[in-house]
Amino acid sequence: NLNQAYSSIFTTYRNFVGPPHFKAICRLLGYQGIAVVMEELLKVVKSLLQGTILQYVNTLMEVMPKICRLPRHEYGSPGILEFFHHQLKDIVEYAELKTVCFQNLREVGNTLLFCLLIEQSLVPETVQDSASESAELHQDSQP
Repeated sequence: NLNQAYSSIFTTYRNFVGPPHFKAICRLLGYQGIAVVMEELLKVVKSLLQGTILQYVNTLMEVMPKICRLPRHEYGSPGILEFFHHQLKDIVEYAELKTVCFQNLREVGNTLLFCLLIEQSLVPETVQDSASESAELHQDSQP
């Protein structure tokens, strides 16, 4: 069956987003479109950092133990892990931290990765545009 063959071939590419997709985005949006997208992403990241994430960081700074020293190495890794787990128990069990704050941090991280991949896709485009503009200028300057 042809559908099964295609399915087995493309299973490895399921959920894949990579350089080909970002190159296509760059070509479709162009420089001005990318600038608009970056500006909007910057607004979202700024809002997250100055809003929700800042509130959680301030709250975490308040509830962190004032003194949290590294225990002696004789306790071994399990003992040290248990020590810190006990010290930070309230923070670890704070469910809203995982659902809201970590999600916001994920969004900021994904935005940074998106910008990085767009930038990496733009470099070859910029070089190609510069080369073609240079060739056009060279042709125009000849008598």
